[in-house]
Amino acid sequence: MDLSPAALNAIADAVADRLGRPSADSGLTTKRAAAQYLGLSVRTVEGLLARGALPSRVIGGRRLLPWPALREFTRHDHPGPVAPRPASRRAPEAK
Repeated sequence: MDLSPAALNAIADAVADRLGRPSADSGLTTKRAAAQYLGLSVRTVEGLLARGALPSRVIGGRRLLPWPALREFTRHDHPGPVAPRPASRRAPEAK
């Protein structure tokens, strides 16, 4: 069975989408797919977005991340906590 390069690319893109991985020319992805790709929780990805460690765009009310930025993020070490810990939610102690 001979498939054209366009057909092979379409199949590769469909498989990459299904696996939550970037294809060769993919653009943007969801926080959930980004978290899965990075091996992090969605909450950690949200923390990275909040501190500006990952870029994103809001399109149609959805926050989307560019795959090239995720690939770049994986090329570097990130020792220590990846996202800052949230402040304590406990009420201050009364004196």
